[in-house]
Amino acid sequence: MHALILLGSTREAANAHSGLGDFQEAIRLASDERIEAARGLALTALGATLPFDSDERNAALNEASDVLRRIGDRTNLAMVKVMIAGDAIERGEWLTALAAVVDAADEHLQLGAVAMLGFELGQGGVDTARISRTRRGALGRRRAAGRS
Repeated sequence: MHALILLGSTREAANAHSGLGDFQEAIRLASDERIEAARGLALTALGATLPFDSDERNAALNEASDVLRRIGDRTNLAMVKVMIAGDAIERGEWLTALAAVVDAADEHLQLGAVAMLGFELGQGGVDTARISRTRRGALGRRRAAGRS
């Protein structure tokens, strides 16, 4: 299974979307053999490869998150949470994005991977700014309508 993941990654580097079949086969084999660590990695690789905000990508990343959390793979879980946050940012779902970024940062903190926090802090800042701007706009509209 790990060989299929590596093969798929190599094919992806050479030609976009050419490794999808390898990742899907690795997921199938890992599921059949009940090897959750390999399944989590294959789902992560598949999710990272699929187009942003596609239903298949969202499903793969959410399933990867569940598997990685269950087996205690904090490093890859944090990476998946960052991808989930990126997709939520693209959709303008700021609270979802912020929650995913906080989850990723928490995993990195627990691992002692402080150097990894820069990206999460940047993403979190963008999310917080957008949430604040959205809420201020809503408050201003309510005040203008005479309903504070």
